[in-house]
Amino acid sequence: MRASSLLNLIGGRAAARVCPRMPKAWVILTAAMFIFSSCSLNNTAIQAPPALSRAQTIDEADMTAAAAAPGDYLKNALTLKAGGKDVSAKLLALRSAFHDTPWALRASFLLGGVALEKNDLAGAEKYFYEAFDLKDVRDYVLFNLARTKRMQGQTKEAVEYCDSILRLYPDSPLRPETLYEKAAALSESGDLDGALKAASELVNARPGNPLAPDALLK
Repeated sequence: MRASSLLNLIGGRAAARVCPRMPKAWVILTAAMFIFSSCSLNNTAIQAPPALSRAQTIDEADMTAAAAAPGDYLKNALTLKAGGKDVSAKLLALRSAFHDTPWALRASFLLGGVALEKNDLAGAEKYFYEAFDLKDVRDYVLFNLARTKRMQGQTKEAVEYCDSILRLYPDSPLRPETLYEKAAALSESGDLDGALKAASELVNARPGNPLAPDALLK
């Protein structure tokens, strides 16, 4: 969902009700729109830590998961994915060959991203759940579960996942995106006051953004 869409969701449906009680509502929402206008949150793009999403230039010869070192095999899959190829089969092979290891969890996380890109929301949710034990990047797992839940209309669960990130991972690099996702879920659920509060927190979470001061004065 683009920031402008969030603005329309909250404002278009409740301008008459929200603005008289909260005159700065449009200032806050406009600031949020400016902050994310150049980096909109694509519903079908996975949020992944760099180590799990960066393609690397290596030998792209076809590998078998059982014969390759898991790290090399995963890099190979990422390289092919960056070239636009469907790597579902490779990730499934990695998941199977190294089951009960962190490599299987990493494969599941990336499979969730592939499913999300294909708008297979049930599949994405399944794989993100499988990746839940990736403790070092659990905030990313929770974020993608929140997005997947919201896209399925399960806004209550989406908000709960967002709140978990904000509570358990206050320094997560996904904090601004999480506030945005929370605002979107609350807006879609009809909780416009909550959505507005999350949008306000979003502006405060990005104080260094060069567009924020000007947006706040509009």
